[in-house]
Amino acid sequence: MKKLLTFGISCLVYLVLLTLSPVIFIMVTIIFLAPGHVVIYLLRIIVYIIIYLIFEVGNRVKISGRENLPKGERILFLSNHETLIDSFLIALGTLTFWDAIFHQKRMAYNVPEVKNFYYNEFVKIFFTALKTVPISRSGVSRAKIEAQINQFASLLERDNLVIFFEGTRSRDGEIHECRVGPALTILKARPRYVIPILLDGIHSIMPIKYGSKINTHINMGNVGKMVIGKPLDLEKFYQGDYNWDDAIAKSPELRKLIENSIKDLKKPPE
Repeated sequence: MKKLLTFGISCLVYLVLLTLSPVIFIMVTIIFLAPGHVVIYLLRIIVYIIIYLIFEVGNRVKISGRENLPKGERILFLSNHETLIDSFLIALGTLTFWDAIFHQKRMAYNVPEVKNFYYNEFVKIFFTALKTVPISRSGVSRAKIEAQINQFASLLERDNLVIFFEGTRSRDGEIHECRVGPALTILKARPRYVIPILLDGIHSIMPIKYGSKINTHINMGNVGKMVIGKPLDLEKFYQGDYNWDDAIAKSPELRKLIENSIKDLKKPPE
């Protein structure tokens, strides 16, 4: 029965794509003939439509808490991590179609592992256009951590940013502890808003067993949810100037707060 349902939903998605194919064909044609900035603009709109079809038509991912989203820039989204395409779902949940057309500045940067997204030149160009800044998680020296934090803080000076606070995808579906990097990023960048996000039941859409590189093996017919929390009150952590030693001392409490804020989103409302 489940296989039949999955097949039916897949057929529906392909039917919708077929219906939209003339529009997509025209937009793709314009992309190849247009200047670079127009190419990027149109590419983002096409990707938004595709991820809508994947998450809300092919799969039934319920997105709640959009009323908690502030408008503007310097927003840090902190989420748990289940699949390689989680950042696409977060883009869908935090942007309206109107934003995708008229306010692409609100699209958050994301910082995935370089080996998963930048393994050939075409993929590199594609994901760079989608505001992806790859990082390498190999090695944990202080110099490397500080360099990444400075990079994140630089992005948050004028833009929005998504960080998966666990540092990697969950292997067992549970929410794991917050790494030190996200906490130190908050203490250094002091973003205008820090928004917790819960992804739940998403892993079956693209199971981790399919490897480390982004691929087209996306399952249909799954049910999951994305919950957007209220901005965190971090005022007490923002006292004084940033320095490494003070930030390290503050980070355990802040890391626990981040982890608990996402776990709390998993609880049913009272």
